[in-house]
Amino acid sequence: MVLMSDHIWRSTIQLRGQGGAVLAKERDWRKIQVVGMGPGHPNFLPPVARQTIQEAEAVAGGPRALELLHTLRPAPMVTFTIDRRLPELIAFLKEHQDKRRAVLVSGDPGFYSVLSFLLRFFPGQLEVIPGISSLQLAFAEAVTPWQDAFSMSLHGRPAADLLPAIREQAKVAILTDANFSPARLGDLLEKAGLEREVWLGQTLSTPKERVFRGSVPDLRSLTGDWSNAILILSDSARGGGNQLERPKPGTGPAKAGQFEGERPKEDNPAAGEEGVRPAAGGEGGRWPFATPGLPDACFQRGAVPMTKEEVRALVLAKLRLKRDSLVYDVGAGTGSVAVEAALIANRGRVYAVEREAEAVTLIRQNRVAFQLSNLEVVEGEAPEVLEGLPLADRVFVGGSGGRLADLLTFLGKRGFAGRLVLTIISLETLYEVLGFLQSKRLQGEVVLLQVSKADLAGKHHLLRAGNPVFVLTSDWGTAPGRKEGEPLC
Repeated sequence: MVLMSDHIWRSTIQLRGQGGAVLAKERDWRKIQVVGMGPGHPNFLPPVARQTIQEAEAVAGGPRALELLHTLRPAPMVTFTIDRRLPELIAFLKEHQDKRRAVLVSGDPGFYSVLSFLLRFFPGQLEVIPGISSLQLAFAEAVTPWQDAFSMSLHGRPAADLLPAIREQAKVAILTDANFSPARLGDLLEKAGLEREVWLGQTLSTPKERVFRGSVPDLRSLTGDWSNAILILSDSARGGGNQLERPKPGTGPAKAGQFEGERPKEDNPAAGEEGVRPAAGGEGGRWPFATPGLPDACFQRGAVPMTKEEVRALVLAKLRLKRDSLVYDVGAGTGSVAVEAALIANRGRVYAVEREAEAVTLIRQNRVAFQLSNLEVVEGEAPEVLEGLPLADRVFVGGSGGRLADLLTFLGKRGFAGRLVLTIISLETLYEVLGFLQSKRLQGEVVLLQVSKADLAGKHHLLRAGNPVFVLTSDWGTAPGRKEGEPLC
């Protein structure tokens, strides 16, 4: 039973169920109703959202949400236009706590809305009514499933930060902003060698709706204001139903009601009737697996020494890379370790340090082949060229040009705290490193790795032995919350 004093705070939302049965849900107006207004067309507004709006007495929302509100309910009410005035929004909601309050957000409250902000000030005092997000509508218009899509926003972040996710994910949805247009993003993607199919939509379901379909180079020539749009990038080379459907003129609810109007289209004129130019699947050194140890044949090699795949796999395991690690690969050679480290630490940065001109050229070729924007080639002699670099948390030394002691001393003076891994082939060098570590009271783990591969000689397979390699690992500094010598797991 509901007390009379409580009645004004509760209302019943009625929905028609199967067979016409009425389903009732009580809405507690003591709580602030955060209502998803959908993409902007009233036909996309669910009945539960409509009834909540009609019963509200104090309503806050952005300009577009309030414009839609007044078309649905012309009756007087107290309103507040948010328009980035978030502190004033909190004051408005507290001032009118004796009224039925609602906050209207575009799309769905759970997808890049003011909901996260409200939770900080009104914990346990919110109810959420979901809406159709711009992301959902964009994928619907592109006739593309979105359960396997990765979504991100350009608002308040450097566009270069998007590259690792775009490279890693087969399907990405991006919210654009006024500071970084799709044209600028297209330029960035093309320079990174990332070929994708593109679908772009703005103000979907409204008379001002615009959609565009093409390829990454076509984005560069895109003119006009495309801020606050949804950009879908699909890598058709990796399959999985990622082909984007060409938008069909005149479809969708934008033709209905008072929102009638034509839908301007900006389809790519360079794309043929059958679709855009497909991305280069499997080309350019793209590696489809998550495990380390790429085949040696994936790299440009020349006559420059290279850390072979089995040794490389152990080195990468010993480095214990994180997604955001900052790595030095000193004496990088062809850059095989640097390339794999950059693929793993795709939100970090890898510096391939090399003094030989031929090797520097090969590293740059491999960087382009693997489309790695987070791999930087540093030409020169270590440790001097490390002076201007940010301090790493992972260091791999594949070659030091006889200056290993100088390099280790430099790392110590810079305050290096992280994991050091070296590959060593001579007993003298191993002795030198162990002596240095002992003098600094540092521990070193040594693994001897000797790999033999079977070659077919006539009807028999004979083992061909590679040079034995010492892999030395040393932790410099102690991880936060862990005592020296305490096991990691």
